[in-house]
Amino acid sequence: MLFWKDDKHLEFCKFCGHARYKPTRGQNPRHKKTAYAILRYLPITPRLQRLYASNTTVEHMSWHATHETESGVMCHPFDAEAWKYFNETHPDFALEPRNVRLGLCADGFALHGQYGKLYSCWPISITPYNLPPRMCMKSEYMFLSLIIPGPANPKRLIDVYLQPLIEELVQLWLVGAQTCVDLNDLKMHGMKSHDSHVFMERLIPIAFREMLPEFVWSALTKVSLLFQSISSATLDVNKIKELEESVAIIICNLEKIFFPAFFDSMGHLIVHLPYEARVGGPVQYRWMYPFERFLHTLKKKVKNKAVVEASICEAYIVEEISTFATHYFEPDVVCKRRRPGRNDDGLNNESVKHISIFNYPGRPYSASKMRYITGKERHDAETYIIANCSEA
Repeated sequence: MLFWKDDKHLEFCKFCGHARYKPTRGQNPRHKKTAYAILRYLPITPRLQRLYASNTTVEHMSWHATHETESGVMCHPFDAEAWKYFNETHPDFALEPRNVRLGLCADGFALHGQYGKLYSCWPISITPYNLPPRMCMKSEYMFLSLIIPGPANPKRLIDVYLQPLIEELVQLWLVGAQTCVDLNDLKMHGMKSHDSHVFMERLIPIAFREMLPEFVWSALTKVSLLFQSISSATLDVNKIKELEESVAIIICNLEKIFFPAFFDSMGHLIVHLPYEARVGGPVQYRWMYPFERFLHTLKKKVKNKAVVEASICEAYIVEEISTFATHYFEPDVVCKRRRPGRNDDGLNNESVKHISIFNYPGRPYSASKMRYITGKERHDAETYIIANCSEA
């Protein structure tokens, strides 16, 4: 149980009788009581308010309602059937494009690595899907909401830990949050799943072409192309519907080749992937890769392993404050989020009276030297100018 709200003054669990605090030495009243476990919760409402309080992000929070997408192509969850069904079910909510759509991720990591002491830490993060694709899966817009204390995996008790977050989300749904007000008032060893999807989508058709019989290679290639299609940045709705009809045949072809023991429940879940892609939109907004990278950044913030959750929470708060503070800097102030790219040589110099293609600054990568260009190089340069210059 959580010792909060009406139970915040209790010192023993009302279900099992377990003590809330660790026993102290002696009877000195000045000794501060130490809890067995602390659930650290960071409210999501102030973070959402800041997204609308900053000029940097406010115009992007309604991007999903203003962007135009080619018919039959999905590039954002807004284009998916689940989003459209939600709009039909809750039309009053959908009428206001500034209403926030959130995605929640619950995943943990082993603090001490694979062979160290078993300690599982579970951060819960939230990301707003209102933002455009180039922003919504960035770490600065993945908001750490709460940190479930270790050392054990929460498993089926995770709903107990999520009570504060669920209550706040229900409050946001029923009442909402006012903006522009004072916030104080309100199996390869060591291979990760990041690698396996590259093997599955790109390497299988090439790696096994000359090694396996034609019927085996063909079946594996169809699986590879299936994953490649549903993992694309943009989805063709008609092609996804075709995959929904053919995925069962693909699985049957595999069952003709491999032993029955090879097909457990996870193997047959492939049948549902095209449907989920059609309903939920591009998989890049639902898979775990960006969230696992976010967990890696949280793991690096642990400086005191005696208080893992507190260490993560304090470091994250400082980083989030600094990120939102940079939104109010002048445009000419260089900060971490505005640092120019390694290959950025400066802005376009429009004062130079030449054709526009020659107004871009440049620099050599090594010591400069002069030579005559070949005929092919001259032809390539002329072709580039014709293709990229508005005056041509």
